[in-house]
Amino acid sequence: MQNLLMTLWPIDDKRTADFMMDFYAAAYPTGDAPAALAETQRAWLARLRVQQGIETACRLAGPFIVSTQGSVGRP
Repeated sequence: MQNLLMTLWPIDDKRTADFMMDFYAAAYPTGDAPAALAETQRAWLARLRVQQGIETACRLAGPFIVSTQGSVGRP
């Protein structure tokens, strides 16, 4: 399966690098990029909402999307 992770709007390099570290930590054990992205975004949204407010949380964690090509759940 091939995955393409992208953003819908620009995010600064430091935040992107931090997000990607968390994303890969979630994706590596399972190989499930869509689930890892959802998990990472939920964690970031929850943490940033408390630290910086909902608007900033959505702006920093919300733009990441994954496009998947290949056989999902098939041998």
